[in-house]
Formats: sequence, C-alpha cells, structure tokens
Amino acid sequence: MKTLEWLARWIWPLIRPFVSRQKRCARCILTRDLVDGLCGECRTTAARAAATVQPLVKAPVDLDTLQEAIILLSGGKDSAYLLDRVRREHPKLTITCVLVNTGFMSPIAIENAVSIAARTHTELVIINSHINEFKAVLRNAFLELCATKKESYGIVDYAEGELIYDIGKRFAAGRPILSGLTHAQLNHIEKEGDRDSFLFPLDWWRVSEEEIRSANLVSGTPATTNSLLILPMLILDIKHHGHTSFEKEFAQLIREGKADRKTWLYPFELLEFLVTRGFLDRDLERSLKTLDLTQKELLCSHT
Repeated sequence: MKTLEWLARWIWPLIRPFVSRQKRCARCILTRDLVDGLCGECRTTAARAAATVQPLVKAPVDLDTLQEAIILLSGGKDSAYLLDRVRREHPKLTITCVLVNTGFMSPIAIENAVSIAARTHTELVIINSHINEFKAVLRNAFLELCATKKESYGIVDYAEGELIYDIGKRFAAGRPILSGLTHAQLNHIEKEGDRDSFLFPLDWWRVSEEEIRSANLVSGTPATTNSLLILPMLILDIKHHGHTSFEKEFAQLIREGKADRKTWLYPFELLEFLVTRGFLDRDLERSLKTLDLTQKELLCSHT
C-alpha cells in the first residue's frame, strides 16, 4: 500500500493523461450515475452546507462529565488524532487505550499505536487472544462477499469492525468507549450495530481530513491503511463492480470540503488501472492465502 501511495502521488499524475480510464465526477471522485459531469450525490447535495449536517449517532457528550473512558486505538490517523485531542482538551479524564489485534494489522499500525500511547502517557492494552476468531470471521465474510455480490465495505469491513467493537465492549465492562470512526465512515456503514456503549467525537467535531493528516501523529504516511486486508478488498471490489466501496466515504469528505480531491482521485484511478490490467493479481493471491482462500473461489460467481 505504501508503494501504491508513492506511485499515486509522484508517478500517476505524469502518466494519467495518456491512460484510458473511467470518467469520474468533476466534483468528487465517483464513477456512477454521471450526468453533465456530476454524480447523483453531487447533483442533489451541492447546495447543502456541510455545517448543517447533524451528528449521525447521538448528541455530543461533554467528556468532562466522564471520570474514565476507553479509546479503541487502531494505529491509524483518526484514532491517533482522537487520543491526542482528548488528552489535550480533557486532561482530567482517565483514559485506557485498547488495540484489538486482528492478526491482519499492518506492523506500522501497531508501532503507531504504541508510539502515540507513549507520547500521550496513556496506558495501552493490546489484545492478541482473538486472532483465530478474526481469521474465521473474515474468511466467511470474504466468501459472503462472493456469494452475495455485495461490496466489501458493508461486508468484510463491517464484520471486522463489529468483532473489534464486541471485544472492546467486553474489555470496557460498562465504561464508555470512544471510537475514531468519522462522520463519513458512519454515514457509509450499511448495517446498524449496537452503538449504545460507544461515543464518536469525530462525528461531533466534524474535523476535516486535512486537519487530521496535518497533525502528523503517526509515523506512516497519512493514507497508509492499518489492515493488510484492505488491498484485497479494494482489488475484489474493482474486479466485481468496477469501483471500490471505499470511494463513497472519501467522495463525501471531498463534497463537504473536508478532503482534497486529488489526494484521493489519483490513488483510486491508479488502483483501477493496475487491477483491470492484472498487475495486482499476485498481490491478491498472496493476501487471500492468509485466509486459506483463492482468487478463483471469490471471483467464480461474478464471471
């Protein structure tokens, strides 16, 4: 993924004018339902001010009213920003960070979590006891992805997230849990899980992605994923549907003025180019092997 990010930033802008690619919305990055250069979302929401959008989950909570809380730390930029800001703005709040190791986490993500916890003088608990459970759940999720012909965001990513949340709830034992899910991420979760125990400050704050990225709280490049399964999810989405299910999240951020269009346009264009020409087939096979799956198994129902 870091190689892809480097290529998207430095090489793709030079060669993209000479490469055939799908047309995308002139305002965001979506490829579907284009009319006069704009997707359906941009045509219907162009006049809506981002500031009028209300929190999706629940009303903001004054964190100063809490004595202690759990923060689910993933090693990514969002949860790192959450921890840093809560530490600065609510210094009396006792925080314990929890990282649930799925067995498919990037080593950089784990290093980031350890680093940001140490930097903010916060206790970090790493839970490694559910790795086999994650493998079984995620393997079944990929097979469901194939059987239902649905996109990976609502199936694989959801299954992983729900198991992380369930483990986090058991660890918290009734204490409030702060999650680093953003407004855009919550907006694109297709299924409704049990959120009663969770607080989503990034949904309340509506911080721009550029502000989170510029905080520079993680050692990896800002867009680096914290999961080794993101790449096969992206590849399979493009092979199945011609686009990735993650594009909707970043398109919303761009639409609301909270992310730069080129920051996400170029990586998704590059992925489309590489996947449709078979350049990432070996990477897909290697990734799926960790789940005892093959590309043939997951593409059979789409051919």
